Amino acid sequence: AIYELSQAIASSLDFDTVIGKITDAAMEQLDADEASLMLPAKGGEELFIAVVRGEKREHLLGERISAKHGIAGWVASHPEPVLLHGKAGDPRFVSLKPRSDIQSSVSIPLLAGGSFFGVLNVNTTNRRRSITLGQLKAMSILASTAATALESAHLYKQLKESEIKYRSIFENSLEGIYQRTTDGEFLTANPAFARILGYASSEEIINAINTGDQIGRASCRER
Repeated sequence: AIYELSQAIASSLDFDTVIGKITDAAMEQLDADEASLMLPAKGGEELFIAVVRGEKREHLLGERISAKHGIAGWVASHPEPVLLHGKAGDPRFVSLKPRSDIQSSVSIPLLAGGSFFGVLNVNTTNRRRSITLGQLKAMSILASTAATALESAHLYKQLKESEIKYRSIFENSLEGIYQRTTDGEFLTANPAFARILGYASSEEIINAINTGDQIGRASCRER
């Protein structure tokens, strides 16, 4: 499961794809019945369920809890993994939604570079064989891989959002904006730049200037 997760991560930096692969890998690793991945909401005061797996659990998607209460909240606050067998009766926290059908469960923090990225929760309900310490160790390795993947996907998501914001400013600006190489070759130009110099489109002015339109080049120097 860890190998397949690494392969999947290597082929995609899409955030939604990565968090889905992480959750699926956790279920496979423990041969579990349920899994969820909780991410910190904006502001850090809450966690929300970003991915959920298991029968009849789709309604939980997007649900929020306090980042300071319950099992996931405790894991997020400390952070340490929590392994439970049967009914949750740990004095360190109070389960927000106790369930008698869970045989074993593990909640693990996702940490990378000293930063917290989420909590991975896995439950077994249909068999009585407990999650072993060996499996917990394997899950910790998987969580480390997952956290690094989340960090990369998060940075990639931020980069894409910045690109979209820049592109919007570039395209809608009333000022003429262009980019060219040190050799004078034009790479990009916004609609305003084309309009100022009397061209119908950005593509038209770039093509005209780069193919030797002396009027276009003179106009650019004047501007």
